[in-house]
Amino acid sequence: MVRETITTSMSCRQCGALQQCIHTATARSEGLSFASSFHCLECGDAFESDDSRIPEDLRPLFYETHGKWALRLEEPGPRRVQLLHAVRDVMGLSLQDTGELLKSLPRQLAEGTRVEMELLQARLAPSGAKLLIERDTSTTQ
Repeated sequence: MVRETITTSMSCRQCGALQQCIHTATARSEGLSFASSFHCLECGDAFESDDSRIPEDLRPLFYETHGKWALRLEEPGPRRVQLLHAVRDVMGLSLQDTGELLKSLPRQLAEGTRVEMELLQARLAPSGAKLLIERDTSTTQ
């Protein structure tokens, strides 16, 4: 299980005191789990929320704290058809786009948080493909 956490500040909706809100992204066998929790130390107000994806407004903070990561497909492996199906399913690509992607190996498949890349790698690994997770240095954080 891979987990990344960031902390943001927000005003309490009850008393207005500035407090910390903790946001955690976790890769689990069932998929990505995202949770936010807030507890006001002044008045005791609290909330928690869960989702299956990282909110886009928090994504830059995850990149700033933990870096941006890429999943690179080096070799499709012996089960090429299984890989094609997995890539199409996980990444939502058309059959034509998937074919073009495999013709251009080695190449980067996706980029995002490390948690997302670990999850994607785990979903594609049963195909026997050679997949590498590496810090994405193509963009500045």
